Amino acid sequence: MSIIVITERIGAAITQASWEVISCAAELAGKKGIPVTVLVAGRSIREEAGRIAGKTGLSVLGIEGGSLDRFNAEVYADVIIDA
Repeated sequence: MSIIVITERIGAAITQASWEVISCAAELAGKKGIPVTVLVAGRSIREEAGRIAGKTGLSVLGIEGGSLDRFNAEVYADVIIDA
């Protein structure tokens, strides 16, 4: 079992709500002893993914693609399955 947090971005940065979910996931994972992976998707996400990894110490999966700039559940699901 593991926790995957799918972040929401506005522009180049993830939202405050995403930071809050990451924090809760890390706390829960620490209590349960399970890993957390943070997913950052969109265009030019390397810097933001690195910032999240550096700030949290969590594993971050970055998926780049122009079709991921705006959240679309079907598109994200297809990309996650293929990752």
